[in-house]
Amino acid sequence: SFMPNGNMYMVSYRDPKLKETLDIFENVPNYLENFDVSDRDMTKFVIGTMGNIDTPLNPKAEGERSFGYYLSEVSQDEVQKERDAVIDCTKEDIKALAPLIRDALSQGYMCVVGNEQKILENKELFQSIKAVVNKISEKNHG
Repeated sequence: SFMPNGNMYMVSYRDPKLKETLDIFENVPNYLENFDVSDRDMTKFVIGTMGNIDTPLNPKAEGERSFGYYLSEVSQDEVQKERDAVIDCTKEDIKALAPLIRDALSQGYMCVVGNEQKILENKELFQSIKAVVNKISEKNHG
């Protein structure tokens, strides 16, 4: 995902294959350079993306989204510009993302939050490993 400020991130959730997923992330630029789908599939991608952008929200969720836009100083014009860009997206637009992602990946920033054992099994992938949650000892809570 690309954020309006230019930051980019890739996410995997509850994924048991840490190294394999990181390898897939590294190969995203190659995939995008060779991105070729039918017009029908491209239309399905656009519809799916618009479904995520324009999901009907209950009043609470709509208020939260509006408040987020306010705090982020995102105008309705910017929201509409994003919608228009998605609707007009082409295969060539997708391919054009490859150099941007390659550049972001070349900076070497990576953060993994996950299963301690799985992270330690792949410790060679990381410059440092830090616990973000301290374990509760049975001695103190038993």
